[in-house]
Amino acid sequence: MGHRLKILLSILVLLAVGSSVWFIFFNRPDLEAIELGAVGTRLTVCKESKQIATNFASATFATYLTLSCTAPATGDYYVIGSLGTGVTSLSSKPIAKLVVNGVDEITYSGGLTLSATVTGGQGVPFNFVRRVSLTAGANTILIQVANSTAIGATQALNASLIALEASSDSSYGQDLGTTYCTDVLTTDLDVASTTVTEISPTDYLLLWSWQGYHEDESDGGSGVKFGYSSEAAPSPQFFQKSNSADLDTASNNNVDYSQGGMALFTVPASDPTTFSIFGSGGSSIAETCTKKAGVVAIPFYDFMETYTDSTNGVTKHRASYANSNISVSQTLANTDYLIFANAVSSNESVNEAGSWRLSATRNGATFTTPQMLNMEDRLWSAGISESFLGFYGYATTTYGSATYAFTIQGRSSLNLTTTEGALIDNSYLFVGRVRPPGNATPVIETVVYGPDPVNVGATEIFDTYWTDEDNEAGTILLCKTNSVTGAACTGGNWCTAASSLITPARCNYTALVGDIGVKNFHAFACDDEISCSTVHSGTFTVQAAPDPSADFRINNGELRVNNGEWRQK
Repeated sequence: MGHRLKILLSILVLLAVGSSVWFIFFNRPDLEAIELGAVGTRLTVCKESKQIATNFASATFATYLTLSCTAPATGDYYVIGSLGTGVTSLSSKPIAKLVVNGVDEITYSGGLTLSATVTGGQGVPFNFVRRVSLTAGANTILIQVANSTAIGATQALNASLIALEASSDSSYGQDLGTTYCTDVLTTDLDVASTTVTEISPTDYLLLWSWQGYHEDESDGGSGVKFGYSSEAAPSPQFFQKSNSADLDTASNNNVDYSQGGMALFTVPASDPTTFSIFGSGGSSIAETCTKKAGVVAIPFYDFMETYTDSTNGVTKHRASYANSNISVSQTLANTDYLIFANAVSSNESVNEAGSWRLSATRNGATFTTPQMLNMEDRLWSAGISESFLGFYGYATTTYGSATYAFTIQGRSSLNLTTTEGALIDNSYLFVGRVRPPGNATPVIETVVYGPDPVNVGATEIFDTYWTDEDNEAGTILLCKTNSVTGAACTGGNWCTAASSLITPARCNYTALVGDIGVKNFHAFACDDEISCSTVHSGTFTVQAAPDPSADFRINNGELRVNNGEWRQK
């Protein structure tokens, strides 16, 4: 992401050089020019979440969470959703779907069988990642829930919906629109992918979801994987893997389930990198069949600020929730942030049932308002082999500037032995501040200039330190009057610095005889959208160049210059 430079103007020092003075502010960036960073995009983001446990007994879908999104113009958006469900009866089977403006985008059918009655949003998670076109004006996005057996009830809890405007810098890939299956032993079939190329190493946020089924879930070799490949690493390198044996103890064929995840990755320079979801076949009869799949790659520079943590290290967890080694603690501004968390939960034996949650504190105290995520007892896997199920996306709201701590925690909800436990690894945590719609006005922090006074014929140098939250290129104007028209000085300028992403921006003025005296300057920074900063004003003095005849004299064969002596031979 781009840098937001902050300059502390705490000490003003007058540095005398001969008869001139340079105005220098300490506690500022070094005089070396600093690149502000890649240009991000100001994006429309709509968000809604719900942490109220609600039972759905009917096999007919009903709405659990509604997101109303007003789009300023018709265009592509990434809809990112997550939902936790449990059951009140072992005969209950949760199903869910994503609906955008009345159209079913993803529908999970069949319903998984759980090995235990689990409520409170644990048991079966659902993830949704889809690029859709929203129309200008009002749009409605729904997460709907049902119980396919109509016996007992599905309990929904911890749902989130985010609609994020698709920037030109982001990338997306999805399924082919038809159901297709792996058909060769242990084959990894690319079912959705997207490729990005950067001219310099660039951090990316990756989000993906998969909907499908296994033709024979009794064979544990089939599953879903997420990874990347590039010219430097042509074979798939996997972030995350799952195994179908963990997913349905009843081995029901053609039962949809959800897989999803997030990852963080630095795309290398000039090496096209492809991020892919793979269906994996375990045997000739254990085919992985894909219905819907989508993966989105968003560069960090599309966010105003980002905070992350990740690890491949393993932490073991027993009956009580305990912190893993993934956390972000940061003072956040009084504005909205997006939060994504993902952990791989697996178990050392069938005696365990791993789960994980994202806990949150505000200024050291547990933050349990309905808008803040705290995923109690969300069961993610219950099997021996490595498994992952889902990510959680969330958006904070404005509660004032405070220090928030987000931590991935794990536990084993069965914990039937004294030595074994649930394992948490391959975890990722992302906190990002989205650039809201509209344009941010540049800000001039200070102007460093000198020498002062400047002699006629000499050069006055102006270094303007400026920032722009959008990281848009800026034109720096050193005007003679306190007025600009468009991105030009109304009453003429002393000098200008061409459009760039560099701070400080330097321009030079050569002093003229007609300018002798005290002169005012008025500095403005104007971005590419011709939005200019407030003025930063000052004065400098132009003086006549010293008279050479006053600096030397010839007397009785002696040449004296500036109190030194030259003798004529």
